[in-house]
Amino acid sequence: MKTLGIHRPTEIALAGYESLLQEAQDRPSTVFPPEKELARRWKVSQSAVNRAALRLIAAGRLHRSGYKLMPVASALGTVSLAGARVAVLTHRIARFPALAEEADRRGVQVEEIFYIGRDSLRHHLRLAAQKRLEGVIFHLNESGWEWDNETAEFDRLKIPCVVAEEAPPGPNLVAEDLHGATASLIAHLTSLGHTNIVCLGVARRMHRSVAVWQAYEETCLRLGLQDSARQIYKATSDLRDVVRLTLRRIRSECPAATAVVLSEADLIAVFVAAAKLEKINIPRDLSLVAVGDSADARNSQPAVTCAGFDTRILGHMALDLVCQNLLEVRRTGRLLPRQRLRLEATLRQRSSVAARAPAKTAGADQGHGMERPTSRSWPQAREQRLREAEESWQQPHRLATGTQPGVFAPMNLAGLANRSITRQNSWLGNLPLLHFGPGRKSIHGVPFDVIDEHKNRGNAAVVLRSHRSLSTAGRMLPVEVAIPVRRRVRAVYFLHGCGYVGEPVPFAWYDFYLAGRRPISVPLVAMGMGEPPPDIPQPNIQDWWSDFPQFNGAGVRHLVITENGDPFDYERYLYTLEWENPHPEAELATLYLRSNPAMETTLALLGITLLTD
Repeated sequence: MKTLGIHRPTEIALAGYESLLQEAQDRPSTVFPPEKELARRWKVSQSAVNRAALRLIAAGRLHRSGYKLMPVASALGTVSLAGARVAVLTHRIARFPALAEEADRRGVQVEEIFYIGRDSLRHHLRLAAQKRLEGVIFHLNESGWEWDNETAEFDRLKIPCVVAEEAPPGPNLVAEDLHGATASLIAHLTSLGHTNIVCLGVARRMHRSVAVWQAYEETCLRLGLQDSARQIYKATSDLRDVVRLTLRRIRSECPAATAVVLSEADLIAVFVAAAKLEKINIPRDLSLVAVGDSADARNSQPAVTCAGFDTRILGHMALDLVCQNLLEVRRTGRLLPRQRLRLEATLRQRSSVAARAPAKTAGADQGHGMERPTSRSWPQAREQRLREAEESWQQPHRLATGTQPGVFAPMNLAGLANRSITRQNSWLGNLPLLHFGPGRKSIHGVPFDVIDEHKNRGNAAVVLRSHRSLSTAGRMLPVEVAIPVRRRVRAVYFLHGCGYVGEPVPFAWYDFYLAGRRPISVPLVAMGMGEPPPDIPQPNIQDWWSDFPQFNGAGVRHLVITENGDPFDYERYLYTLEWENPHPEAELATLYLRSNPAMETTLALLGITLLTD
């Protein structure tokens, strides 16, 4: 095997596979040795052998049978790629290096086209279809997916098309393994003692950012970093002043955070500049890592640790996949089933991460002179703890004190419920609300009917749309829900919870439409972690997570959800709200629930009870 002039591990592995394919030319049923054995033989990492195998699978030269890797039958070799023309459309700052040379080696002619914006990309995609080119690769550099019409036209013309960037299901995809890259960065940080981490991204490349945010949250939850899983921040743009404001917000809301994960390398320069303006030293005050690598990461002061990708290999994988489909079209006239291949990241450690000693005291979240409000501290004595948890259910609302039970009328919300409370990835996010069974419950002197989701198509809560929670089971969550009442009431009681609390500003509203009267709107404001500004309504709800400080107020009560009554075993929070009707003589015609879908704070309603005359 000749490796003269080959320096990259993946190329060494490719050359090794080429030798194996040559040896197996007359024996297509040959089974190749395991990747671990080949890695030892060729003196490269197993991941390099795996990447080489993926490329040859995409090129249609290898296939897997269970755990066995075998050469494709030689019948495929009767079809040639000679004369094929492939368009490669990339943003002017994100071209694939050495792709034309690789294509020439295969007998394929590549037309490299550089676009600037979406209109330019759309023009070139349509031009490729009109020219009847035999393959298309295009790399996205903006947010949003709006290329269904173009990819459908390529399918109609039997033109293989590969998207070389994170995209929704549908087209052939060759993309970076963002999930693995994010997980490797978090594992690196935790190995150095970082247990309070923040993730920062921008909405410019939405599909990419969402993939990183989901991977970040899942990895933090898997590692038991509950606080970190919730600390995801989204800057509206990558301008320095916008990133600086977001950094201020991070330092204010997460003063205990010791590290930041950037969702893309393009943010490195502006983040480092913003940190200098805020007099934050990297890595002494805040360690920094990024998904993806760039010249900014290498040249920054300090150089930034990244989970980087080899764009040369990514381009070759995309070309492999196009060629595999092109051969199939020439051989059978059909496109192959869709494939979605991902390139593994490489952790590149630099000087932007400092080791952290374990925290001396649990819950001591301090930074830059600010102290984070503490969540509830339960007594060590179990009997006292159980008693205090039970008492959180019992403090009655003002109008519920001494009221006869017959005047309460719990409403049936089964037809409006749209989410489970006991399943993963339902309720308010990834984690379920446990130990809060169905049936009638007396809470703060008011009876509420909690839906049995097993008898209601799996749904027990009415969740309104937010920036964090957009849909469930493929259906968009509602922004507004109308509930007919058509009766006179003295008061209305709500049993509800919220999650992903940020700034203490209104995120949802309860609107009361009284017959002959102007509607009355009650804004819902979550307390969050700090004191609310004086110019907004007083908070009347709080995040359901136990890290947040809980409170009671006028018409507002909290209750703790526990396992067998013990908050040491399980601790979550719900709230009840009492609305007193200022015009009890007027019929309450309709009750509207509304949310602001642009905000992350998410509302979930579990019960409504009317206090009638």
